[in-house]
Amino acid sequence: MRNVALVFTIAFGISALSTSHARADTLKKVASSQKFVIGYRATSAPFSFRDSNGTARGYQIDLCTRVAERVRTTLKLAKLSVEYREVSSQQRIAAIKSGEIDIECASTTITVDRLKEVDFSFATYVTGIRFAARRDAKLSTIAALNGKTVAVGKGTTAERLLKAGETTYRFKRIVSAASSPEAFKALESGEADAAFTERMNTHQQRLMQFFYHTRRFAILH
Repeated sequence: MRNVALVFTIAFGISALSTSHARADTLKKVASSQKFVIGYRATSAPFSFRDSNGTARGYQIDLCTRVAERVRTTLKLAKLSVEYREVSSQQRIAAIKSGEIDIECASTTITVDRLKEVDFSFATYVTGIRFAARRDAKLSTIAALNGKTVAVGKGTTAERLLKAGETTYRFKRIVSAASSPEAFKALESGEADAAFTERMNTHQQRLMQFFYHTRRFAILH
């Protein structure tokens, strides 16, 4: 198995507010409402996810909980209500800009284009984009995907980069699934020859480990 994580290297950060003026307005809004709205993605484990009780959990959620506490002490509030609101990969940036959420805590990649619209924290996680394919397909490199159908989560950095390099990689088709787990379902069903993700979340790891041990898939990592 070959490492394909070096195809792209990406860094995740906590996406915050769009400008210094917007930050001031948001803090003013939070001070008035005494409510801090954290946006999160429900299928980005271990960074952010919704557990069996419907509660927001994850590494980025833990970080944002600390941010909320810092906001409370900065504003000198006796108490601050924290609300968690689910957002999709397609709507997350717009939700920050519109003020629907005050901060977004998930696996959002820091990019130049996004920095024109929102601010980010320092990078909180660095990883790469990789893909999984059926073991018997013998697709061990990205070049081997020439003429193949690939699946990827819609609105993700992986989708944008794959579409930007579509003529170079010469995919037969790119399936833009609703989320990364749905992209892997397309692989499992045979709709796609490979599934790309920015990292493996818990659900995907378990799914891929199952197929790896049953020798139905090759996991490239």
